[in-house]
Amino acid sequence: MKGRGASLALLAYVLSAGCVVAPLLPTRSAPSLGSAHPVTPGYPGEFMPMDPASALQRAADARTAMSMHTAERVAISYFYEHGTYDGFTPEMAAEYEPTIKWNSLPAAVEGEVSVRGLSAMTIVLASKDASGRTWCMGDDRGQDMTTHGLADPATAEGCPNDMWPEI
Repeated sequence: MKGRGASLALLAYVLSAGCVVAPLLPTRSAPSLGSAHPVTPGYPGEFMPMDPASALQRAADARTAMSMHTAERVAISYFYEHGTYDGFTPEMAAEYEPTIKWNSLPAAVEGEVSVRGLSAMTIVLASKDASGRTWCMGDDRGQDMTTHGLADPATAEGCPNDMWPEI
């Protein structure tokens, strides 16, 4: 039990330091300092440090993905409650989902969701992630079509249907 507790403490320390841990499977032991056979980096069970800047960027990109998924649900819910996208302003969107920063800017900005291309039946949502990619969601209820892609369009038709990247 003493060894298991020490392993858990080490794992907690490594995770708090921003490192990625490969699956903790039973693995070979690290050789002694005098061994001629070093441990292969990336071997299952080895600790693999991650560049902190990369980890922060991936976390910011994941926040953009979550914001866009949530914003899409908010917009479509509004449409089904009102039968139109008319009136779906950033202020109205914030009443539905106050954890997202909403705007009506013509160009996407990082950390916010832009609401644009509004008509009774269409809407565009867009946001920029930390990697500089602009995520869009175009919804056209008249065509019963929702598209997801990487673009910064002014209209629902301008959002390509190439899907959002996996984070």
